[in-house]
Amino acid sequence: MAMPDHLHAIMRIRRCVEIGHLLWRFKRDISFRITTEWQKDVFDHRLRCYSEYLEKRRYVLMNPVRAGLCASPTDWPFHKIWDEKLTG
Repeated sequence: MAMPDHLHAIMRIRRCVEIGHLLWRFKRDISFRITTEWQKDVFDHRLRCYSEYLEKRRYVLMNPVRAGLCASPTDWPFHKIWDEKLTG
C-alpha cells in the first residue's frame, strides 16, 4: 500500500532469502525509477498463520483512513490494485 510518506507490503519469500538483502534490492530498483529517500531501517513482521496475515492486511488497508486521507479503504486509489494482487 503506497502512502504519501511510506510503503507497506505483504510478500511471500523463500526461507533461504535474507530479508535485509531482498529489501535492499527492492529499494535500489525503485530508486532507479523514481527519486526517493529511503529510511535506513525496515520494520518487518513474519506472518506465521492466516489470522496474522488478515490482521496485518486490515492494518495496511486502514492506514489511509487512520491518516485522514480517505473515509474508507476502498476510497484509496491503490486499494483495488492491492485486492487484485492478493486474489489474482
